[in-house]
Amino acid sequence: PPHPSLIPKAFGAMVPLALIVLAAVCMPSTCDAAGSFSVSKALGSSMVLQRAPQRASLWGWFTDGGQPDKVVLGTKAHQPVITPSGTSSGAWNVTFDALPAGGHGDIVISSSHTGQTVTLTNVLFGDVLICSGQSNMVFSLNQIYNATEAIAAANASKYQTIRLFTVTPKTSAEPVDDLLEVEQPWSVASSETVASNKPFSYFSAVCWLTGKAIVDQVLQEQVPLGLFVTAFGGTRIHSWSSPRALTFCNQTAQGSKNTVGSGDSNLYNCMLNPLLQMSFSAMFWLQGESDVNPSDTTMEPQRGAEYYACQIRAFVADLRTKFLRGDFPFIWVQLSPWVGHEAATTTYQLPALRSSQLAVNALPNVGFSTAVDLGDFDPSTNPWGGVHFRNKAPIGPRLANVAAALVYGQTDVKHQSPTAVSAAAVAGGGARVTFVSVQGSLQLRDGNVCPASVDVSKCGWFEIQVAGKWVNATATVDGSSIVVAPKDAAGARFDTSTDATAVRYAWADWPVATLYDDTLPAIPFWVLHFGFWPLVRLVDGSARPASSNPFLAALLMCLNRSGPK
Repeated sequence: PPHPSLIPKAFGAMVPLALIVLAAVCMPSTCDAAGSFSVSKALGSSMVLQRAPQRASLWGWFTDGGQPDKVVLGTKAHQPVITPSGTSSGAWNVTFDALPAGGHGDIVISSSHTGQTVTLTNVLFGDVLICSGQSNMVFSLNQIYNATEAIAAANASKYQTIRLFTVTPKTSAEPVDDLLEVEQPWSVASSETVASNKPFSYFSAVCWLTGKAIVDQVLQEQVPLGLFVTAFGGTRIHSWSSPRALTFCNQTAQGSKNTVGSGDSNLYNCMLNPLLQMSFSAMFWLQGESDVNPSDTTMEPQRGAEYYACQIRAFVADLRTKFLRGDFPFIWVQLSPWVGHEAATTTYQLPALRSSQLAVNALPNVGFSTAVDLGDFDPSTNPWGGVHFRNKAPIGPRLANVAAALVYGQTDVKHQSPTAVSAAAVAGGGARVTFVSVQGSLQLRDGNVCPASVDVSKCGWFEIQVAGKWVNATATVDGSSIVVAPKDAAGARFDTSTDATAVRYAWADWPVATLYDDTLPAIPFWVLHFGFWPLVRLVDGSARPASSNPFLAALLMCLNRSGPK
């Protein structure tokens, strides 16, 4: 059971959500005063503030000399730091001591100048997780497979220390100090607050399933959890990047009639910039679909995967400098199977984007989980479109395992998928591909197939390049490696030696994921010119092999250009 010191006394009688308010009160003798202060929209009653070793902050603004001069947490008073922006207006901020997990009393913010008082109730200290990205992060819990059961599970008592917050998707051409609008203010987790009555609203399925799994697998109720969603569907990486971050990849002014929020930095300006004073434990990121070979020409000469490989690294490195939280854990999701996108007639743009996502692993304290095996069972019946996979239940525990390692320092948790690191030709025209991060043993599973509603040309499994032509191949597990060999139309392996020059797996819009270790699917790969695996070698800066593949050549150039380290 939770240690008594971690459970606030208020939990004995939880305040109904409808009665949790942020109260602003004037003393009778001062209600006519012109000045006033406000609290950031990112804060409020029922919120979670980041626990020790970090120090949590409150912040806001004031007008006409109405600045607060005292903030009381429990019984301890703090004096806000005032930053004037004129003769009588400006910003205020207070930073608390590093406090352990649990409840430490109400927060009362007051101004002796005007008599105004704001009280924040039911506040907990714990771990705050930011969840961001595009529509698959927005995708609501009520839209997934088995949504009824998932929603009902939120009523369990052990999840009552999870608190939820959702930013309303907005854009802004200029940076703003505060959130423009809040879709869901801080709320105690329940079946009502994890699922609104409309799709693509609160609460994010991926964020909730991840937070729930962190409680189940790591925290065991001992630490409150704040899940903070700031996400916008149909958006590209450059919209989330600050103007400074865009300078590292030779990005020029962007915009597209085909996507919302597509302008330079217009999501960073109002959905990330207002949060820079927030303390948090980790950021979870699910985005990239809109960067798959956009059909407009505004991305020239840096398009799709080539550009993304550079910009995702610049995005994270820049955020780390702006949040002043050091190399905070950044945990991302590799894109799921998807057909029907604009680039469907352009060869290999989606699998190339998946691989370009790996570029961010060059930065420290970055982890990821793949969703390449989580496509819809029957995408033709998906009412939300092929890009929005409903099979999201497995991603929560996978991301929680990554957090267990990166955020909580657990060394005995399996969180990395099998990853190809080298290949060598073998007699008979095949190749031996060697893997790292294998738990137990590699295995071939039969459960995943190319769905009947998906054109077989959009599905990918094991293939080998023979005499310049890609052909289907068979695979045989041999310890931590696999032997891939071509087969003829009847399914038999070729008997004679052939000129095999490359091998790939699940390199398609719809990866047919059949290769796993004991727990996780293998990462899709394309080994070009036997002897090295370019994507793994280059992301840690250890090699710059020449390549005749234009995608890999551009990726090498992009990752090794001067920019954020």
